[in-house]
Amino acid sequence: MKITFFLLGILSLPLLGLAQIDPATTLWYTGPAEKWADALPIGNGRLAAMYFGNVQEDRLQFNEESYWTGGPYSTVVKGGYQKLPEIQKLLFEGRGIEARHLFGRYLLGYPVEQQKYQSMGNVVLDFTDKSAVTDYRRELDLDTGITRITYARSGTYVIEMPGDGNRTRTPSAGRGIFDASIGLAAAPGAALTVRQRHPFEMMMRTAGSGAAVGGTLDVELDPFSLKLIQIDTKPPAEPSISGVPYEIIPGPGDGSFNVKLLGRPGQKAEVELRGFGDRPVRTSAGISIPAGGAPWPITFPGAPAIGPSFARLTYFRDDSAAAADAQRLTELAKFTLDDDALEIREMVRLKREPSNLAEIEACRAYMWDKVVAVEGTHRNAFDGNPETRWSDGFPRRSPFTGSPAAYRSETSLWRIDLGRVTDLARLELRVARRTDAAFLEAIETSADLTAWTRAGGLSLAAADGIPASGELRQRRKTIKVFDVDAGDKVPVAISVPLADGPCRYVRIRGRNFGVTEILGYDGAGKLVDRSGWRATNFFGETSALRRVLTAVHVPAEDASGREYAVAVTAGPAQFDPVDGVYVVALVDGRPVVPHQRAPSYPYHNYEWNSGAPKLAGMTFRLPIDRAWKGKTVDFRIMMYGDGADGAEAVLRLVTPKPMFSEVMLRVGPADRPVDE
Repeated sequence: MKITFFLLGILSLPLLGLAQIDPATTLWYTGPAEKWADALPIGNGRLAAMYFGNVQEDRLQFNEESYWTGGPYSTVVKGGYQKLPEIQKLLFEGRGIEARHLFGRYLLGYPVEQQKYQSMGNVVLDFTDKSAVTDYRRELDLDTGITRITYARSGTYVIEMPGDGNRTRTPSAGRGIFDASIGLAAAPGAALTVRQRHPFEMMMRTAGSGAAVGGTLDVELDPFSLKLIQIDTKPPAEPSISGVPYEIIPGPGDGSFNVKLLGRPGQKAEVELRGFGDRPVRTSAGISIPAGGAPWPITFPGAPAIGPSFARLTYFRDDSAAAADAQRLTELAKFTLDDDALEIREMVRLKREPSNLAEIEACRAYMWDKVVAVEGTHRNAFDGNPETRWSDGFPRRSPFTGSPAAYRSETSLWRIDLGRVTDLARLELRVARRTDAAFLEAIETSADLTAWTRAGGLSLAAADGIPASGELRQRRKTIKVFDVDAGDKVPVAISVPLADGPCRYVRIRGRNFGVTEILGYDGAGKLVDRSGWRATNFFGETSALRRVLTAVHVPAEDASGREYAVAVTAGPAQFDPVDGVYVVALVDGRPVVPHQRAPSYPYHNYEWNSGAPKLAGMTFRLPIDRAWKGKTVDFRIMMYGDGADGAEAVLRLVTPKPMFSEVMLRVGPADRPVDE
């Protein structure tokens, strides 16, 4: 007999065990759903599925809230409110049909129906045991949102999907009982094997450690996490490992595989390899490992984390005295924040960790070419490759998704940090694409983000000869696009002389064009080294400063591997999604900008990038340097525009999950050494 149960959690959840059934709030059936309308819904408000409950090949048809036809739009008919007095007059005159016609045309909205949610896909569960079952029951508890099926065979399984219940973002813990509440029909005391299958493999309990029918299992579930646990009445036939989580990595040779052991930095553990037979097992250093169930002591590399994985340090308070330096720190944040998409950041990281499998590297190269290499990152403007581009929001279209990317500020500037104070006498833009609304107004330079020198009176007239290449439909506007690829493929060079004097920061006031390169020259006409240059064109001009909030923390221990999380919740009016709030930390007076910022729940990147007019909050994350021990870390939150009034913020100390150190094992075939 084999029984599998799922522990699913978005924030926290009841773990094992079935609650008492209330027939007044329970829908139940004696057979699986034969059609979609008969399936039972499960979900948490963002991810949902229709669960059919078949016992041989089950199906969950699922959908996610961001997957629907079309894009964000307004149904408001322009000027429709002006018809309201006329509609009211017709109603008072008893001319209801005429009033209804006007109401439907001007106040009902257009289109009159909503966009259609789409089916994202089906999860099909194919069970190896196809034998008949008895005592079948399928139910949905309307109080808890939990769907279950139970039946008699050699056992049953339970699926639990609770809703979002715990907003404290703290781990939840519970105790499960190995009995009929999870479908076990074996005799009391019968030996069991308990394994975690997700998010990582791990042998949790065996008969020798008290895993038996009638026993218990304590489980802790981290916020926003999911666990899959499997229970068997027989030992597993395949190799398994107890003591720590692990991942199996296929290859590189026939019959061989690698095992990645996962543990917390500095963690000590005893690992047992089970079911490996006479397969040779060695570490990456060539040390042989006992594979016959004998304990193997291991210490994972790195220093152990200090303190709990999640702690609230302090709340932020208003500080009017800090407003004096707020504009400079805000501008520093705009120059420093990483505006690359999360996918691009991940692909950049993967380039530093190449895979040994050619298939994996081929997939990464494909994604890089489709998303990054075209015009998705500022790196393209400084790479010396005329085939890559960097554009602002309006002329940018991804050939991978086929959709324009209008997610920058309507007033965004091109900002370049040269990395150090530089003798920059001239800047050259090599323009490859523009729209009919493209413009170049001025270029400003500064050495300290306080005093700026302006080179004005600029234009993109030299790029007027770029041939038309098509149109984009974006934000209910038709945009004409001009691209050198429709002609001789040669970018137009626009050279701008700059004022004498050292500079580090450059602001380009212009919009709606794309470049293949941005070059710099010193006073002697020599090309400036661009290896340290980085840039953004995400952020615009901020409105008047509304509030400055501060909080102070002094790391008393070595907190390397941990992060500060600054969670900012907007007031009733909510924040501008781009330019509403900025965070900078002063470490003994030296400014450090969190590179990672993200919309806070309930918003996600789809809503943010597609033009959500306001944000409920932002979370900024800053990794802690071990050199900060004993130093004063002074956080500043600068708020602009709507959402500042009534806003609150809290400083938290978190350990990213999962925070793993790795030990690699190589496992060879049973008939030859591991390193052949």
